[in-house]
Amino acid sequence: MEAVEVLLEDEEDKVNAFIDLASERRPEGAEVEGIEIKNYDGKVIKIESYYRYLTAMQLSKIATHGGILTEKQEQTIKEVKGLKKEFRDYREEFRGFADKTRGDFKSLFERYGEISDKFRTGDS
Repeated sequence: MEAVEVLLEDEEDKVNAFIDLASERRPEGAEVEGIEIKNYDGKVIKIESYYRYLTAMQLSKIATHGGILTEKQEQTIKEVKGLKKEFRDYREEFRGFADKTRGDFKSLFERYGEISDKFRTGDS
């Protein structure tokens, strides 16, 4: 069962206006089985005080989780920097491999030219 509880403290005509409004208008798709009106003898916190309370609770969560997020972010940055260095090392290794391969192909083409010339001229 789901329920909504509203505590109101104001002049009687304003409280009655709210009750009338809540009785006449319903959120779209809402299934309201009934509205129960009771007197409440406790204290109703002012909206400003409640707002401050909620804000303090959210700030507390931000402080707690924000610190964790900052730590995770720093770990991620370190890991990315490590990957960048590793990539640079591989890039240098690849450049060396590319240079060697280029030299090997150049040698092959030169040798192929010599071999082709020998076959054309009949020299062995």
